[in-house]
Amino acid sequence: LTLFVVTFMDITHRKENEKKLLNYNTELKKLNTDKDNFIRILAHDLKNPLNSIIGFSEFILTNFDNIDLETIKEYTTIINESSVKTYELMEEILLWLKVQYGKLNANPMDIGLYQITDGIISILKPSANDKLLIIENNIPEDLIIKADLNMTKSIIINLISNAIKYSLVSGRIIISAEKSDRDTKIIIQDFGIGMSEKEVEEIFHSNNTQSKDGTMGEKGTGFGLLICYELVIKQEGKIWVESKEGEGSKFIFTLPNL
Repeated sequence: LTLFVVTFMDITHRKENEKKLLNYNTELKKLNTDKDNFIRILAHDLKNPLNSIIGFSEFILTNFDNIDLETIKEYTTIINESSVKTYELMEEILLWLKVQYGKLNANPMDIGLYQITDGIISILKPSANDKLLIIENNIPEDLIIKADLNMTKSIIINLISNAIKYSLVSGRIIISAEKSDRDTKIIIQDFGIGMSEKEVEEIFHSNNTQSKDGTMGEKGTGFGLLICYELVIKQEGKIWVESKEGEGSKFIFTLPNL
């Protein structure tokens, strides 16, 4: 009997160690994927706008006495746009790294969801106007949620920007929210190009940082939706997408009622 108990305990101990090794291996693979993504971003996505900045500024400096003001204005505009893209990419990478390495903690507080969403719509209005889009804020004006203000803003900014990017000209974006006893569900719906089943399955995978061009050729970093996923999970919520090709997408995330 004693031998049986010792053998049973030995098998249990071995299985626990095997499980730990499997978890370590999974975590190591994830860290390697994250590292590879980071290196790819630095090598490619940062390189392109920086090459534009260097190339066009060098041309202006070298040929300053021989080029007209209109050309200078055109090239300076390109330099400015490339600089803004580089800055935005760096901001996204830094935020992503903070979340990945546990440097960002949620600080829940009472926030008016309608009010912060309305402010974000105002900020993104120029991009929406370029496509003649109507953005409807259907969130109840008196809806108060307990959430981290900056994290929630980042999530909503990224999801509305994504909806604008993949909407068709003269389209519509609807933002709504539903509060239950357990959590608050926030929905950002567009009626644009939508996604295939494969794209839906892979949308929040950490190795999926290839961003599809928008309906007017808009470029993206591929980090926006990954950041949304991380920030929702950080607040103990859930995020998913419902989409069909040619019919648009509906991004939904929940935040618990603390």
